[in-house]
Amino acid sequence: MKKILFGMNNTGFGEIGSVFRNSKFDVVESPISFVNMLNDGIERFEPDVVLISMIRIGFDSQEKNEQEKELIDFIYSVRKSDNSNLRIGIITQYDNPKNSLFLNAITQLGVWDIYNIPDNNGTLNLQGISRGLSMVMNPDTFIELIGERDSSANLKSLFEDTNELESKDRKIAQLESKNELLDNQNTELLEEISALKNRIAESNKNVSKKKSKNSSIVVNKQKRIPSTKQIQKPKHVEKSKVPKNLKKNSSKSRFFLIGILITALICAGCIYWLQFSAKANSKPSLSSYLNKKEYVNAVSTYPKEVKKIENDLLDDESIDITEKKIDIKRIESINNDPTVKFDNAFFEKNYKKALNIYQNNTDEFGSLSDVRRKELGLCYSQVNEYSLALDVTDKLDDDELKNYIRNRQIAYQNIQEEQSALNHEGLNDLDKMKLNQMIKKNKKTLEN
Repeated sequence: MKKILFGMNNTGFGEIGSVFRNSKFDVVESPISFVNMLNDGIERFEPDVVLISMIRIGFDSQEKNEQEKELIDFIYSVRKSDNSNLRIGIITQYDNPKNSLFLNAITQLGVWDIYNIPDNNGTLNLQGISRGLSMVMNPDTFIELIGERDSSANLKSLFEDTNELESKDRKIAQLESKNELLDNQNTELLEEISALKNRIAESNKNVSKKKSKNSSIVVNKQKRIPSTKQIQKPKHVEKSKVPKNLKKNSSKSRFFLIGILITALICAGCIYWLQFSAKANSKPSLSSYLNKKEYVNAVSTYPKEVKKIENDLLDDESIDITEKKIDIKRIESINNDPTVKFDNAFFEKNYKKALNIYQNNTDEFGSLSDVRRKELGLCYSQVNEYSLALDVTDKLDDDELKNYIRNRQIAYQNIQEEQSALNHEGLNDLDKMKLNQMIKKNKKTLEN
């Protein structure tokens, strides 16, 4: 039995799901409502077939071209993953599918199960689609829909093929490698220039010292020269003799003074080093910050420990939710770790943003803590992805949370069925009033 995952919102999903179950498909309980969540759904449910309705699935952009590019990016990512042979079907709406660059593009990525509705009034043959997806994929079946593929078609404006992308990846890697090499060479050159500048500066200092010393000697000599009037020729001058003992003593004194100076310098250096070490060791330990519940200061001092600090903050039951929001907001202002961004988006109730951060940085999250599993489950439930919400919270010993998610799921499905029932002809005013009251009641459940 083939497992099929639907990419669409819940509107009309009950009817579609029952048709495919009757055709012996194993239908995943809830559809995936957004394109950017499809990869996560494929990883979790491991379907054999994914059927995407471009009319009923959510996109990041409202522009048609951007939506087409988003779908192409998704298909391309699947073809490069371990699920490269996954069968993908697309339900589209084009007035003239033969001229669609998008349809030509996805066929070249191996998507041949294409079902087109020309206009809003068109209907789908669900039994025909289910039969087609249950059979072996045959590209020739869809030549009539989009025409022969034109290898010269200008698809570059819409997407880049696999070889071009891989070539660009290699070029980017080569450029990054060259940039890294240039950065290293520049660093070495700057260090050499800095060392040369220091040597030149030191040499200039020595030259200036010698000059000043020589000039002082000249001045002293000039001062000691008497005037010609004072010079008297002595009758007889005996050469004075310096005792040898005095010369030896003066030499010893110089060495003694030099020794004292060196010793003083060493002692001063030791004192400075001890003071510097004391200051360096005066930084509070991480555990002291955590014991004092100074989580923001802890991240500022130990930025590499942000994940542990953030987990301790979330697990701290003595801090109320308002204080946690404030601390996490302040931590995000000094640290860009994805886990911090996820928590802040969750507390700001921007659930779609939080899910995007998690899905793009799953390696950064590692093994999920119970608190983060709860946050992730609530995010999925808020965007009506109830299967994913129940799956991620399955390991939690929290029946209250699981019941909350199930109740939201039931209320959401009831609203879809009740709104569909309102469109049936032949309802009297009393039935319509009852249905509206039920819809209103279920909406209150979703708002809680």
